[in-house]
Amino acid sequence: MLPVTLYVPFYNASRTIEKVIKGILELEPKPERVILINDGSKEELPFRNDKYPIEIIRHPVNQGLARARNTALNNCLSEYIASLDSDVIPEKNWLGILFSKIDKSDKIAGSGGYLKEVNLESMADRWRAKHRMQHWGNCEILNPGFLAGANTLFKTSVLKKIGGYNEELRTNSEDVDISRRIMKEGFDLIYTPDAEALHLRKDNIISILRMDFAWSLLSYKEDGKYRSIKDLLRLNYLKTRHLMHLDYIDKDYSFLIIDIILGIYTFYKDIGVYSSNSDNSESAGYSVR
Repeated sequence: MLPVTLYVPFYNASRTIEKVIKGILELEPKPERVILINDGSKEELPFRNDKYPIEIIRHPVNQGLARARNTALNNCLSEYIASLDSDVIPEKNWLGILFSKIDKSDKIAGSGGYLKEVNLESMADRWRAKHRMQHWGNCEILNPGFLAGANTLFKTSVLKKIGGYNEELRTNSEDVDISRRIMKEGFDLIYTPDAEALHLRKDNIISILRMDFAWSLLSYKEDGKYRSIKDLLRLNYLKTRHLMHLDYIDKDYSFLIIDIILGIYTFYKDIGVYSSNSDNSESAGYSVR
C-alpha cells in the first residue's frame, strides 16, 4: 500500500463514476485512502454510500472543480495526493508507475500519465481525440507544459506550500495554473506514457464547443488577446484556418464542419467576454467536465 490519498471530484457523472471506483479498487499497489468529492451533484450516486470502502465528502452546493480539489487537499493526511476525473479508469499499474517517477527525486513534485480515449464512435469524440488530447505523446517528458488534471499524482506538501488550486478557475485550466506555479517554485513535473488511464468521456458538437471555449479562456486572458474585436477576429480566423489545414492534410474532411462552427462559436463567445467586462476579469461558466 502506498502513502497516497486518491480522490475523485464528482459532479453529474453517474454514468461513469461506479466504473471509476471499481477501477481504483483494483489498483496494485493500492492507495491508503480513497475519497469521492461530491461537488453538489444534481445526480445521485448510482450505488449506496457503504457499498465500497471509500469516503464521501459532499459540498452542499456546486462550488466548482478547483474547490473540490482543495477540499480533497485539505482533508489529505498522506504524503502524496492523486486524482482521477470521474470519467477516467486507471489501468491496474497506473498509480505504481506514477509513484515510481515522483518518488525518485526530491525535486519532482508531480507526475501525470497517458489518457487514452475509449469512445471514438461519434465525429465529435474523434475530433476531441485528435485536437484536444490530454496527454503529451509516447515519450517521457520532464517539465511538459502542464500535467492534465484527469490523472495526476503530487506531493501533498508542495500543493499546500503554493496555496492549493485557484478557485476562480471553476471548471477548467486549474491544472495548467497549478502546474505553472509548481514549476515557478523550482520543482519539476514529469509526464510518463507508461501510466495509462482510460477516458470514458462522450461528446457531441455542443459539448465540444463549450469545452474548447472554456479551455482557451485562461490563455486568451493571460496573453492579452481580448484587447480589441479586431484582435479577436484575427485570432479566431488563424485558429480555424490552422485546424482546417490539419484536417485537410490528414483527409479528415468530416472534421471541417466542426472546425468552422467552432471558429464562429468562439468568436461569438469572445465578443461576449470582451463586451461585458472591460478589464477581462470574467471567469468561465460551468461546462461539461
